[in-house]
Amino acid sequence: MKLPLSDLLDRWSIELRKDFYGHGNKQALEAIAADIREHLFIDNRIFSMLKAAVLLGLRNADIANLEWQIRTKQNLPLEEIGRRAVITRKLNDARCEAKQKLSEELGENVEQRHFGYGGLDSATMTLDVQEPA
Repeated sequence: MKLPLSDLLDRWSIELRKDFYGHGNKQALEAIAADIREHLFIDNRIFSMLKAAVLLGLRNADIANLEWQIRTKQNLPLEEIGRRAVITRKLNDARCEAKQKLSEELGENVEQRHFGYGGLDSATMTLDVQEPA
């Protein structure tokens, strides 16, 4: 049985976020994407724009959450604030990639950039931070 489009979009955004954090299900993502294309009767270009827009929303929300954690937990040690800053940078790189993809599909000016400076060491992460895969 096919799901309504609203349910598909909801499930898709959840699965896209899980995939970014290393808990994704590629088969589920592909099946949901196919169902969305079928519901909307859209080509790959329009679907690519839709995906980039969803990813922008997800990345912006994750960045806002990390920034909120830094602002509200005033007693964080500097090392922990630094860890959150590194993760925020990685999330921002992913946000910039989605924005660049959207710009390319829309035929807008595209800024060429290099993304991803440094890595993340999950062994040293503390508190309630979710690390991208």
